[in-house]
Amino acid sequence: MDVSVSPRVVLNSVQLAWLQELGMERTHLHRLGASMETTQAAPATATTAVVASASTIATPAAEQAAVRSETSTPSAPALAPTPQTESGLKAAIQALRQAAGIRQNTRAEDDSAAVVTSAPAEIPNTFSALQEAVQQCQACGLHQMRSQAVFGKGDPQARWLVIADAPGDVDDRHGVAFDGQAGELLQAMLASVGLGEAEHSFITHLVKCRPLNNRMPEADEITACSPYTLKQIELVQPAFMLVLGQMAANQLLNNNSDIEELREKVHHWQSPQGKAIPLIVTYHPAALLLRPQHKANAWRDLALVKALNQQG
Repeated sequence: MDVSVSPRVVLNSVQLAWLQELGMERTHLHRLGASMETTQAAPATATTAVVASASTIATPAAEQAAVRSETSTPSAPALAPTPQTESGLKAAIQALRQAAGIRQNTRAEDDSAAVVTSAPAEIPNTFSALQEAVQQCQACGLHQMRSQAVFGKGDPQARWLVIADAPGDVDDRHGVAFDGQAGELLQAMLASVGLGEAEHSFITHLVKCRPLNNRMPEADEITACSPYTLKQIELVQPAFMLVLGQMAANQLLNNNSDIEELREKVHHWQSPQGKAIPLIVTYHPAALLLRPQHKANAWRDLALVKALNQQG
C-alpha cells in the first residue's frame, strides 16, 4: 500500500538496526532523506586464533572500518529513549521480528535460558551433516540475530580454500557466502587466475553467522565456530588457502602483523593433522570496493595464487 512520508524523517537506533537487518538501510535513508541517531559499538580489541592456541590478537581499527563498513551517516538527536547497547538492540530486533512475523528461527527459544557457549561435543564427519549442524548451531550469541547461518559454497574437494572473517548482510539474508557486491568482485578476482569455476575453490568464513551491524567477530564467537571451520578444512583437504583480509589472516597465522606485511609471500598453515598448507593473504574484496587504488596490489597477490596453482 502507499505510505506518505514527510520530506525529512529521523530514524532512531532501533529503526536503523531493523533496516540494517533487512539490508535496506542505505536504500531507505536515500529515498526518505532520513537522518538517524547512531549507537557506536565498542571495537573488538582482541580475537582468538582459530587453531588451538589461547593467545589473543589485536585487529587495527582502521582495517576493521575499511572492511566492515561501506558508508557513514550523519547523526541527529533522538526523538525518544532507545536502547543504547548491543544487547538492547538485539532484544528490540527480536521483538520486531516477532511482531512482523519475518524470518523467525524454526526452533523455539527460551529467553530466560542461558546462552550455550560451546560447540557440540561431536562434530559431524560428512559435509552434509556438518552443514546441518552449522544451521542448527547455538554455540554463541550470534545465533540470536542471524537470518541464516552461512556454511560456505563451492566444491567440497576443491584445491583452494578461500576464507574471510564473517558473512555480510546479503550473505545472511540469502544463506550464501559472498553473495553481494564483494562476492561479485571475489568471483572476478578468482576467474582472473583460472579459479572462476565452482569446482576450483570452496569459500567460507571463520564464523558462520553475521555479527550485528557487520562488526568484527569477537574472540568467543571465533572460538565457538573454530571446530566447524577446522572440520571444513579437514574435509576439503585443500592444496592451498587464500585468506581475505587482515583479521582472518591474523587468526589463521596466529600473529598480529599488518596486512601489508603478510601480502606477496607464501605462508604455511599447520593443520591439526600435521599438514602444512601453503597460504596466501590478500585484501578483503569489501576493502577493495572502498579503496580501489589497492586493486593493483591485490593483482600481485593473485599472480602468486596463479603461480602456486600452476605448480600444483
